[in-house]
Amino acid sequence: MRDSDLRERVRARLHDGTLQHNLPMVQPGQQVISTIALVRDMLCSVCGGADPRMKLQYPAGAFYFHNPCYQIWDDERSAPTPSTMPALS
Repeated sequence: MRDSDLRERVRARLHDGTLQHNLPMVQPGQQVISTIALVRDMLCSVCGGADPRMKLQYPAGAFYFHNPCYQIWDDERSAPTPSTMPALS
């Protein structure tokens, strides 16, 4: 899948809530587990492809990513949106 297609997919999933702009909050005493290894039998949270390489596990659920998909998601989730951009004076 092309980079531009992945970006469009990430934007759509951020918009519909399938992917989050911010990672879930972790309460005191809870742990965030991140794994960088081949994750079999799961699909990438961005492209839907098999065998992602990264898993971010939070108390409320997990996100799975291929490395390029993670980078695009990270870029897009932290990019300013029209609602978060300051007004021009």
